[in-house]
Amino acid sequence: MKFSKAFKYQLNDVKTSLISFYGVMIGVEILLSLLIAFCVGNVKGNVIGLDAATPIFLFILSLCIFSTNFSFLNQNSISRRTMVLSCFAMFATVAGIMLAIDAINAAIMYMGDFYKYPYSTVYEMIFHQFESADHRIVDKTSDILQNLPTVSQKLTRISANLIFNYVSYIAAAVSGYFISVVFYRLSKIWRIIVFIIIPVVLLNSAYSIYRLGESFFDTISRWMDRNIFNSPTGTIILMLIWIVVFGMLSYIIATRASLKPKKE
Repeated sequence: MKFSKAFKYQLNDVKTSLISFYGVMIGVEILLSLLIAFCVGNVKGNVIGLDAATPIFLFILSLCIFSTNFSFLNQNSISRRTMVLSCFAMFATVAGIMLAIDAINAAIMYMGDFYKYPYSTVYEMIFHQFESADHRIVDKTSDILQNLPTVSQKLTRISANLIFNYVSYIAAAVSGYFISVVFYRLSKIWRIIVFIIIPVVLLNSAYSIYRLGESFFDTISRWMDRNIFNSPTGTIILMLIWIVVFGMLSYIIATRASLKPKKE
């Protein structure tokens, strides 16, 4: 019962943000379509779908919800375990809702043909090459579904696109949630060290580190490029591992560590 209440509270808490996000994004799409249709005519190029903005929105949203939810649910005798698990359930639900909205929006934009080159999803932009029936490599994002020779291939492509988006949405949300839990736990000096000093040091020393083990890093890079970044299945598996690892870390920190803010 407490799980249900915590889940509903956290879901309701993000409802206004969801409405605002889609109000702005769909409004921009409508304005852009009208501008192209009545002012500048058809424009060459690709228009990226809403699924490019959704992970960014979920990442930012998840950065902002932990501290307020923790305080409210803790005051209402909701355990940390229930709070975290219900939050993950909320992420899965919100990701599903946004996946459905983004898919419907993409279908409308595809069928409407509002641009000279139709709407493109993130999945298509990343994994846009495929081998056609006569073994030619087709590298034209806007014609992928039209050029796939069979209905089965088209359905497989669409299903892979939906799975990719859903997993990426949850990965973005879990990443932001992990950062928010760590940030809430650390004192001011450790926040500066972890989120500012360490990233700056790593970025400035990245090339030197690479030069120390150039052959090793090149081997790893080629393997990842071949098996993960150029493979939808590999990328999805990597994101699932990411979700599990950072989800577990978030759970451990939120449920077992002292979350009382340290004195600044």
